[in-house]
Amino acid sequence: MAVSAPAQTGYVVGLSAAADTSDGLGASALLDVAFTDRFSATLSAGLTQASGFPEDVEMGHWRLGLRRDFGPLGVEASFGEWGDPDEFESDDWSTGLFADAGPWRFAVSYLRRDFDITFRAPNFPDRRVVGTARADGVGLDLGYRFESDVDLYVATRRYDYNRDVSRLGQFEVLRRLTPTALTLTGSLLDATYSAGIDVPRDDQILSFNVSRSEGAVDGIVVDSVAIGWLLPLSLRSDLDLGLGISDEDGEQEFFFSLLFLFYGGYD
Repeated sequence: MAVSAPAQTGYVVGLSAAADTSDGLGASALLDVAFTDRFSATLSAGLTQASGFPEDVEMGHWRLGLRRDFGPLGVEASFGEWGDPDEFESDDWSTGLFADAGPWRFAVSYLRRDFDITFRAPNFPDRRVVGTARADGVGLDLGYRFESDVDLYVATRRYDYNRDVSRLGQFEVLRRLTPTALTLTGSLLDATYSAGIDVPRDDQILSFNVSRSEGAVDGIVVDSVAIGWLLPLSLRSDLDLGLGISDEDGEQEFFFSLLFLFYGGYD
């Protein structure tokens, strides 16, 4: 479930942790600040660790996003980095438009990724060659809110690369990464698709989401199903619990997440 800036001034602090049955671990922090009822900024950072061969893989990430609502149209932009300087790095940025028309919400965005990839020959691990790749993509989001405040949404991201990245699977740096690590860090993807529903019940929110990620390396396809439960801890804090299962070529794994949210600066 996405966290967006409230329609008033204030801030949200988020702390999250995630784990899966492939020994993948992740932790991140988020600060969302609404300077006015129409202008907000979001800063997030985190670290993902996944088991690999011959060693574990750790990748960090950070992102800064800005959002300006002119009503009913608005603009948003973001820039960030993720990866490991010794293995795999990406500079990501995006810009887009969003619109609200009654119960409907729509957004379209242009996506750009610049990769630096360290290649290692399996028999000569000290020999390294740094290669580059670029991906241009487009994102589409559509949502609808019923009078009962039930939210339905669908989203997709598609990328086009300036080189044939499907051949990169022969290199040790990518063979060491598990499908879980590739998916969680948002790596070399051809496309992603997702759909979900948020259902409020009193002061709680139940959510259900399905998604598919199609990898550009070795044609990895990961299907996931997740459920979430957001419940209040106090007048200024919530806890979001998530549980899901993913499937990659008949291999299943479970994942679990915790997200703590604190709201400040509101009347």
